[in-house]
Amino acid sequence: MPPTAEPCIKPTPAQRLPGAVAAGSRLAGPWQVDIGPSRRLAAAVVGGHALAASAVAAAGLPLPAALVLLLVVGVSGAHCLRQQACVSSAGAIVRLEVDGHGKVGVQYRNGYTASGMLSGSTVVGWRLTLVRFRIDGDYLVRTVALLGDNCSATPFRRLRTGLAWQAGAALRS
Repeated sequence: MPPTAEPCIKPTPAQRLPGAVAAGSRLAGPWQVDIGPSRRLAAAVVGGHALAASAVAAAGLPLPAALVLLLVVGVSGAHCLRQQACVSSAGAIVRLEVDGHGKVGVQYRNGYTASGMLSGSTVVGWRLTLVRFRIDGDYLVRTVALLGDNCSATPFRRLRTGLAWQAGAALRS
């Protein structure tokens, strides 16, 4: 991806100052993160699906039912690995941008961009951040898992700080 890519969200001048944040502040957003493959996320996906497969095998189901469930677990694991951990499918999100007002812009591997709004269930942690959002006109809430190994450290830290600041501002109002 070229480093001079256009932002997914183009803020109007009125949106550039969220609350009391100064225009030159890094907390004013938008916060943009380029997403790449993650070994830690791949290990978690493989481990979780292996645990699910062992639970199906230990359940004592009839052989046809167990085989169908194992097939479903295997297909789910392959899809999660390709879309989330390896970021290799056309529908994988490769860029995430969040502004100071909760607007989200995403860019998929195939070049398609979409925008939406943050969900209130976004989780911000030290090693793991789960950004949950709803694309405009879509019913489903989507989740992007960000770890330290699938994005650059500085944009990841700014996004975490901005999301935590936004959550604190929402609680104060």
